[in-house]
Amino acid sequence: MFAIAAGLELTPYKSLAGILSKRFGGTADDIGGPMTEALVMASMSTRERMEHVENQLLLKHRMAVKYRRAIAEQRKQTEDMKEQELKQQSRKIMRTPHPLTHLLSQKRCEYFVGLGTDPSVPQVLQFEGKVYCRTLEKAEAERTVHTIWRSKREFEGTHNINVTLPDYLYIFLQRKFSKAQTLRCAPHAVQITLAKM
Repeated sequence: MFAIAAGLELTPYKSLAGILSKRFGGTADDIGGPMTEALVMASMSTRERMEHVENQLLLKHRMAVKYRRAIAEQRKQTEDMKEQELKQQSRKIMRTPHPLTHLLSQKRCEYFVGLGTDPSVPQVLQFEGKVYCRTLEKAEAERTVHTIWRSKREFEGTHNINVTLPDYLYIFLQRKFSKAQTLRCAPHAVQITLAKM
């Protein structure tokens, strides 16, 4: 208090811009730059400087970990997306249409070409020539289906074996029809009629 009243010359506050301009030839635009940082560091004690450096290293380490996790997450998402795309492509590739799809999707026609002798085609429908395309009456188709199922149960009971329906249908039609063309047309007619019902 005495010093202020007596007007003694005390060291006044020196602006940072003034220090920069005198010592380093800097301007007010340079505040916050490397020179300012150097001045701040110079004004600290050694212990404070070490703590500051440790804090900066810790912050940089945390940021590096954060970026590493973000990159790993992004890489994982990319790999998951690629895996999903591959699965979808393999599903599309694996999905081959059933041989009957072509037969049942045809419009009304007099003849159609048989489905061939591929193993995926049921034996009863394997045929390569022209097949006369006819539909049965609804009642006739229902009677035929009931007869086939009843005959299949009797056949399995008599021979004590299990037979798949396509295999038994072939046996049933061989017994019923002797003419080869009729044998080939009958299962197609039943199939088309049942699909249209």
